[in-house]
Amino acid sequence: MYKLIRGENFEDISRKVAEHIINKAKEHINIKGSFNIALAGGTTPVETYRILGESEMEWDKINFFLTDERYVPLDDERSNYRMIRGFLGEKANIFPFDTSKEIRETCRLYTEVLKKHAPLDFILLGAGTDGHTASLFPNSVWYDDDGYTCWTVDPTGLKRVSLSLKFINSSKEVALFLTGEKKRSILEKILKGENLPAAKVRSANGETIIFTDIDI
Repeated sequence: MYKLIRGENFEDISRKVAEHIINKAKEHINIKGSFNIALAGGTTPVETYRILGESEMEWDKINFFLTDERYVPLDDERSNYRMIRGFLGEKANIFPFDTSKEIRETCRLYTEVLKKHAPLDFILLGAGTDGHTASLFPNSVWYDDDGYTCWTVDPTGLKRVSLSLKFINSSKEVALFLTGEKKRSILEKILKGENLPAAKVRSANGETIIFTDIDI
């Protein structure tokens, strides 16, 4: 089951995603005193992250996780952590994958952290034109999948670490964020339920929110 939330353009939908996250943070903090969220990398959410970074939130009560990470140093320009930290600032409590460790150890350590906060309250994901989400690529092996994390190799040969599909789908709310005409085809495939990682994303209640500026 999908719930589509549309924006008129990239700026509008980016603002709507940010507002949704801010409202969810308030809701969960009021109920249980904390908000646990995982954020996607890539270029699509950067405006959303800029808005969040400039917003008034109870930052000390929010725990930020990463949906996935390239297996590169955290100060590498390709690092999702580096990008997200840059927009949210030092006030944000972000848990990075420790990519200084051997990759299996990187996953094990992140799994131990996730166990303390599971299930997450909200996960924001992107989707590639090939149907991948997080670092879960179609027709590829998800190594050492322990139900929380795994590691993969992307089409360029770069190793990545990722939340597992099982862990993503255990969260209270999951959203896909797709913008631009280049994502129209993959959005249509997701809605049709084709055999792609992004089309297998569901929250614990069986619903996936899709934020998009694509008129479909």
